[in-house]
Amino acid sequence: MLETGTITVSYGRAGASPVPHRDRVLERSARIAAREINSRGGIDGKVRIRLVRGGAPVRLLPCPFASPQPDRQSVLALATCNDRPDLLKASRTIRPVGMDANQEAAQLAEHVRAEGFRSAWLVTVPGSRLGFYLRRALRDLGVRILGATASSKGASAQVARIRPARPDALVTEQEPPELGRLLRDLRQAGIEVPVLGTHRLDSRALLALGSVAEGVTFTAFGYPDPGSPLDEFQEKYRAHTGSPPDGSYAALGYVAVKVLEAAVQKARSTDPARLATAFDGLEARSVLGPVRYGDRGDPSPRVQVALVRVQDGRFELIDRGMPEPVPDR
Repeated sequence: MLETGTITVSYGRAGASPVPHRDRVLERSARIAAREINSRGGIDGKVRIRLVRGGAPVRLLPCPFASPQPDRQSVLALATCNDRPDLLKASRTIRPVGMDANQEAAQLAEHVRAEGFRSAWLVTVPGSRLGFYLRRALRDLGVRILGATASSKGASAQVARIRPARPDALVTEQEPPELGRLLRDLRQAGIEVPVLGTHRLDSRALLALGSVAEGVTFTAFGYPDPGSPLDEFQEKYRAHTGSPPDGSYAALGYVAVKVLEAAVQKARSTDPARLATAFDGLEARSVLGPVRYGDRGDPSPRVQVALVRVQDGRFELIDRGMPEPVPDR
């Protein structure tokens, strides 16, 4: 029986954040969910959620998080992203709530193949594991990788290497400002190669690049179809903060709290150890789609990955699905 009470959840990271704006967005998102649940009297009308800074047995991890292990006080940690599924594959304490890097890579690679592209050039971010999964996913599907350059290289240096390779597609991890410089140099050189990117492009900054961004396709955590739960969340966020969120990643804090709610309902308890075991076989509904955890100890859920394209200066959904198979961690 679920007893009346409060579950305390901590959010934040030790030390300075490499992405302070993203941390603030995810925290606001989580607080919107907690306030919504508490306005109904709490989880099942009994358990209120209290979000705090500092340590607690249950924790929301910012994105990206620095360590594959939660702090010593934590028994359960919900990760708002999972850039390193290889580090979490045996974890029983950290549970991601969104797409893993290898799931994202699989969805993007499948689209590359579906478009009939037989070769690709990779632009990777130094230190990112996502590039490793992109390379593996593309090769698993028979797409030849003609070469790779680091995003830290200047645009002109990258163009000099891409031009003679003549790839069917350019697959990049870059964010909009870096991609904009590369796209302008590519177009000036007469190279009209199709460009496919990752969730790092899920931002209004991509549209701000203008015509050079037309046709760019990227993966995203979700897509706000009119009237959809994600669309409604974005309106809640706008009402709470005064401006709409920039990208679907903003919903991950909200999703983490809603997944925690589902775990409490399944465990009929707020005990962190019992909550941790409740994730085996847990299914939760979220504004990003269903979140389904396996029953064999895999910490990562199966989730939908959206594919979005810039069309006529606007974002347009072209596909969403749960990629299968995904590159091994």
